[in-house]
Amino acid sequence: MTRHTAVIALTLAACTEVPRSEPPRPEPHPAAAMDVAVEIAGVTLADDCGDAAPPPARPAKPASAAANQVVPAPGATQGPSAGGCADPRNCQGPTHPACDQTSMQLSLRATAGPGPMTVKVKQVELVDAAGKVVGRLTARKPSRWDDQGNYVTWDETMAPGKTVATSYTLSSPDWNAISNGRWNAQGKLFTLRVTVTVGSAERTVEKQSITPVMIEPQIQT
Repeated sequence: MTRHTAVIALTLAACTEVPRSEPPRPEPHPAAAMDVAVEIAGVTLADDCGDAAPPPARPAKPASAAANQVVPAPGATQGPSAGGCADPRNCQGPTHPACDQTSMQLSLRATAGPGPMTVKVKQVELVDAAGKVVGRLTARKPSRWDDQGNYVTWDETMAPGKTVATSYTLSSPDWNAISNGRWNAQGKLFTLRVTVTVGSAERTVEKQSITPVMIEPQIQT
């Protein structure tokens, strides 16, 4: 290599830019997963009136919103809360049907995040004051409270950021096995324990100090 050629080679080498490695880009944080808070808003312990039994007239407010209060339906007058009348003799007519349906109302609150998510009732247990499971009830006919003030059929799907008031018809407890008849169960305290699947997760919620709906004594004539 001549001296002239070497100078040219060194000059080209000095002018060539050395590629710089770019710093790694931070990985995007995945969106927080959607979650659903579940609360038992109201429970009615009574009989099983069959699939023709209507849902509650209005949804009960969860305890986190206002304990023992209900949301009146548009145009409806304030009536007895879910759970029955204090005195059945004062609760005749449409507010107190001939057959009281065992049922429960759930309040569901979904967070933001990827959705929708399925919410299903897996198990419903009735627990007595001593903590013993005295019955397992079957939940059916899921419904939700709509913007028009009615319960409508619900597909058990929650959208992100939504709050839904739901109602389920329940099979009746076996009052004969629990207390030798429903009449003898009046005044006793029970807890309803509900296991719910939220997506692929399970959670259990309870509502305590529930008394069965009062019934009129049978008077022989």
